[in-house]
Amino acid sequence: MKVVKKSKSQQGIALLPILIVAGIILVGILTIPKVLQKTSNTAEPASEQVSVPPESDTWETYQSSQYGYSVKHPKGWIVDDSQFATKQEISIYEPSKNAGVQINAYQDNSVNSAASMKDSMQAFKEKMSSEPNLKVAKFTDNVEGNIGGFIATGEQIINGETYIFENRGLLATNGRILIFHGNIKVDKKQEYTDTISKIMESFSLDKN
Repeated sequence: MKVVKKSKSQQGIALLPILIVAGIILVGILTIPKVLQKTSNTAEPASEQVSVPPESDTWETYQSSQYGYSVKHPKGWIVDDSQFATKQEISIYEPSKNAGVQINAYQDNSVNSAASMKDSMQAFKEKMSSEPNLKVAKFTDNVEGNIGGFIATGEQIINGETYIFENRGLLATNGRILIFHGNIKVDKKQEYTDTISKIMESFSLDKN
């Protein structure tokens, strides 16, 4: 069972295998953390970062030689890429499903300039805001050269339960897009907020 549901904002964009992304968007991926750091600082004040990620020795790295990516996660968490071949989707979640991250890769050839990246990020914002089970509290974006990124935070209802969510989008002017969707049961916010962010930030593509 997946931890998160695919949002309507992820529909209508052709899927792209991360193996292809690795060969084409590598330079952009290596610069994305700086873009997201600037966005994240604006979206979430330091005073609200109340949880502390686990120590590095309680984390492990999941590496897929088949699909050419790696991601870090706390020991005991589950990585499911069984849907990757058909949906380009990876799910990482805590066994009790109190928190998780879903990662998707897309291709949109209309994203080919700084202006179109901004337009695309605005479209993601509008679609998220239109979803009845999702309430966007904050949305910030940033563009540096041929790379753009956004972070959206808020609350989401999944199967009748309330979760807080953090969506991150990474875009490049060659049309490559990565979407990260993290969510946490609202009563587990302090325990897992930084863990979810750390999982997203650890995702990397094979340089070869």
